[in-house]
Amino acid sequence: MVGEQGIVEEKLLEAAASTGTAQEILLRITRWQVLIDKRLSSQLTLLEAMEDFALTELRDHCPHGNIDPGFVQALLDAIVQKIIDGKPLMYLVIRDAPYRWPGGADRGLPASHREAVIQTVDSVSGHFVDQYKNYLRKHWETKGEEVAFDQLVLRKLQRYISDIDALFHPDRLAGLTPIDCAGRSKSFRNAALDAIG
Repeated sequence: MVGEQGIVEEKLLEAAASTGTAQEILLRITRWQVLIDKRLSSQLTLLEAMEDFALTELRDHCPHGNIDPGFVQALLDAIVQKIIDGKPLMYLVIRDAPYRWPGGADRGLPASHREAVIQTVDSVSGHFVDQYKNYLRKHWETKGEEVAFDQLVLRKLQRYISDIDALFHPDRLAGLTPIDCAGRSKSFRNAALDAIG
């Protein structure tokens, strides 16, 4: 029995020696947590990234003029709806007429910009998931200084990307509205923060 205990203790000592003392391990974990927290705080959420990608794409088509904040929300809703159902975006005067006072100016989207909006919705909805996954890979890219940290980040990133693929799988999107999808992405983000942090 004593001989067996010596073998166990010897193996424990070898494992501790390879990873460091308890204090070194705690310092390493603390340093890792600071690095992870810094990246988490600067990471764009799904909807923030979608807005960024959409506005960048829209600016390629319409480089001048101001963009109304209400329009941005409508643009994101259209993109999410296109991701959900795949139907092409069409301008309908009745549906898209702005609410205005009688005799007030029509603040609707100029006809010259409608095609640019449709192209933006098509492009972002078709490429957003891949763009966001690429953004995450770049955002969480490590410098290769600590193998254990790199492996931890890579494992959690792969799990997060798998969750994104599952979130945007056509079977899971069927019948959702943009509001439902936004709610799922927020709860998904919270779960991802718990998993990474």
